Amino acid sequence: MKNEEKIFTVVLQKMESYIEIAIFQEDKLLQFDREETTNIISYRKHNVFVGKFVNYAPSLNAIFVNVGYYKNGMIPFDHQENSLLKKQIDFIKKFLGIEYNKSGESVIPVAPSQPVIVKVVREPVEDKGPTLSFSLTVPGRYTVFLPFGEGIVFSRGAFSKEEKQHFTRLFEEKTKNKGGVIVRRLAKGVPQQYILAEIDTLLNEWENIKRRLKEYFSRAPVQISENVSYEEIIVRDYLPNGTIRLYTNSEELLQTLSSILPRYHINAIEKVVIREGNIYRKIGLAGEIERIFH
Repeated sequence: MKNEEKIFTVVLQKMESYIEIAIFQEDKLLQFDREETTNIISYRKHNVFVGKFVNYAPSLNAIFVNVGYYKNGMIPFDHQENSLLKKQIDFIKKFLGIEYNKSGESVIPVAPSQPVIVKVVREPVEDKGPTLSFSLTVPGRYTVFLPFGEGIVFSRGAFSKEEKQHFTRLFEEKTKNKGGVIVRRLAKGVPQQYILAEIDTLLNEWENIKRRLKEYFSRAPVQISENVSYEEIIVRDYLPNGTIRLYTNSEELLQTLSSILPRYHINAIEKVVIREGNIYRKIGLAGEIERIFH
């Protein structure tokens, strides 16, 4: 007997500075998140820049990088970021033929004003610049490509041993000597052709980033890659696979999402705008929200 299809209820409330995301199955809350929607589009999460190294502050254990914002971006510097920086320097040397020279006795192998590649991990807030990382990623719905990574990494607890072996065989040939892959929980149960098509898209995007690196590396600070829109981030990163009922307080948001959902094979059997009052009360799910947050 065929299993009944799971139908999820999705509530998206557009606020002044964020979109609230609640996902239910029947009357149980599965996920509750907020996606910040800064007006500073250039510096939103996952955007990639060639920035200029400014300095290392030992007292803060932080690196500061000029990415063109009026405040320098900051990288909390730990063992992982140090390892990523070394991999990046090796890549730049091989790909662009550029040598790095550290300044004096600094533990950082980069001199002031030398270009470095960084990703935004937290957007600017008030008088603080963006939080950055040397960890470059090319994110998709089912997978994330890691240009400076190695091997195949799986979301914890999401896959069986057999599934891991299958995905490893699937990706090893495509990504050999190119980088690593994170297999996201959303890949579970998805047709193989969707996942392979996405990996090809991510690899192509990395090739585009490399082309822009060659062209713009000497012009730092400069943006070389932009993440997708907030609406697409919500669909790509938050919404479950399969069939949903969608409720929102914004007609504009609903129209935008309606054009994005089919690209990610998500079927919305009901799409409703509720402009006034408590959405959760009107769809009979207020009790679960109140139980958790009050």
